[in-house]
Amino acid sequence: KLGLVPYVLGTPQVKYLSVTYTAPAVSEEVIDPWNNWVFEIRGGGSARGSSTSRRNNINASVSARRVTEEWKFESGVSRQIRNKADDELNDAGGIDTTYKSQTISASGEFLLVRSVGEQLSIGVQGRANSSSFSNTDLSVGFWPAIEYNLYPYRESSQRDFRFIYAAGIEYRQYADTTVFNKLEELLLSHLFEVNIQYIRPWGQLGLEFEFNQYFHDLSKFSWSLQPRINLRVAKGLSVNFFGSFTQVRDQLHLVKEKLSATEILQGDTDRATTFRFFFSAGLSYNFGSRYNNVVNDRF
Repeated sequence: KLGLVPYVLGTPQVKYLSVTYTAPAVSEEVIDPWNNWVFEIRGGGSARGSSTSRRNNINASVSARRVTEEWKFESGVSRQIRNKADDELNDAGGIDTTYKSQTISASGEFLLVRSVGEQLSIGVQGRANSSSFSNTDLSVGFWPAIEYNLYPYRESSQRDFRFIYAAGIEYRQYADTTVFNKLEELLLSHLFEVNIQYIRPWGQLGLEFEFNQYFHDLSKFSWSLQPRINLRVAKGLSVNFFGSFTQVRDQLHLVKEKLSATEILQGDTDRATTFRFFFSAGLSYNFGSRYNNVVNDRF
């Protein structure tokens, strides 16, 4: 078309002629200083008491994750300390004896997942923990797993419906002899999980069902149901609600020695039970890479 310009020059039509040039768009490379890593730090505490008893609790956790289209990695560590003090009064109203106790727990875990299709993933989960409440000096385990999502993972920013199966091995060292006369043992187990989640701009709703069972004795199992709600109140800041109900049939860690009345009242050691329930509420703050908008909700 530009070749016709010389023929138009010098004619009355030249005043209607215009030539424009549009430069090609130059894409600016975005540099992410966090390289897709996102970190989260949580901390909290509580205290309550009366003239004859005192309770306080301190907890902290740190987590890191990196998500791409093909890979997902998550890891975290946490620690919790609970202190109790109860006074026994004499006839004059003074303190005769003070009973003090402390429970400490710590844990670390990781998750590595590889995407192998629109609705299928494989990965491995690992966990190490210790808990004075659960009579466990050390527990270390690894569970290879597979997951299938009813919806394509590209829709995970709005909804997902996932099925997970994992089987693995765990080594345990106990602080005291268990009811099964064990100080240490190697366990094979498996789990089945269903995870439903719906995400909206104001937050997210979720529901999780999990079934765990030991291979050496199939009567040793547990299942749990866990609803969760996350409400966004500001950029990076959320209010979290979580609940859980668990049927328990797998307490391999219970202490063999009979607990004293004081130990039972203080509740510092796990006891035989058939169910548990839990509810929590709290705040969380996320920061890190603002370019890490890849959705990879596998596992």
